[in-house]
Amino acid sequence: RPGGAEMALKRALDHSPHLAPVRANLAVLNLANRKDSKSALANAGWALEIDPKNVQALRTKGRAHFLLGQMEEAKTALEHAQKLAPADKTTLAYLREVGQASKTKGATLLDTQ
Repeated sequence: RPGGAEMALKRALDHSPHLAPVRANLAVLNLANRKDSKSALANAGWALEIDPKNVQALRTKGRAHFLLGQMEEAKTALEHAQKLAPADKTTLAYLREVGQASKTKGATLLDTQ
């Protein structure tokens, strides 16, 4: 069941559907509250159509791809976010996590060959 913050964001979008920051915040809530990566990707994508430089939407898109196991897509979105906000600690942490997961996945593939 959606929480109060999510309901408030959805009401804001009912009135102004093209508010990129609201869509980006909704994407964050999709991941945080419901672990809904697909909805997070949809909302982040919508925000990025409106504002391609929305760092929060790029970061959330990267995180959602990561949670879906889509490492290349995650890396691409997070690297774009990092270029726009190089000091963003959350983006840097997510990039490290993607890098470690990619190394582990690569090692696992080598072990099975």
